[in-house]
Amino acid sequence: AGAARGAPADAVAERDLLGYRPWALSGLARSRALCGEEAAAVAALEEARRTQGTGRHFDFSHHMAEVQIHRAGGRSAAAAEAARAGAAWARAAGMPVEEAQAVHTEVCLAPSPHGAARLAELTGHTDSDLVAALAAHAGALVSGDADAALEASARLAGMGACRLAADAAAD
Repeated sequence: AGAARGAPADAVAERDLLGYRPWALSGLARSRALCGEEAAAVAALEEARRTQGTGRHFDFSHHMAEVQIHRAGGRSAAAAEAARAGAAWARAAGMPVEEAQAVHTEVCLAPSPHGAARLAELTGHTDSDLVAALAAHAGALVSGDADAALEASARLAGMGACRLAADAAAD
């Protein structure tokens, strides 16, 4: 816990033989944003981007950190745009589970039939229970079906996605 309070570089100061430091820093940025520490989250994300020389499959984490930073600052439209960018990146990378997470995030910020339809489509690209539950939740949000949102919440809770389950239940 003490290391997480220091400078972002201090939080992951070990030797980074495999190049995971930027990914770890973007995770730190997400965590700090969720704790309401927007300035520290921005610093961690900037450090992640600065230290990552080439694109990698964990670039998705940078997009989701940006979403959380905008949410922490009360900038819902910017958060939705960051989620769209993350979804586009994941789609181009051929990562349907990550695309589903980003599309679901966007639907939660700005419910749209298009987003719910894309999530339903993504259930056909993977056998992921998470994607199916996210699609069910998005469908419930768009249709205003409280019972379906609670069912999606129970599915998410059953797989250990507690934060998503709590958000779905609140919807």
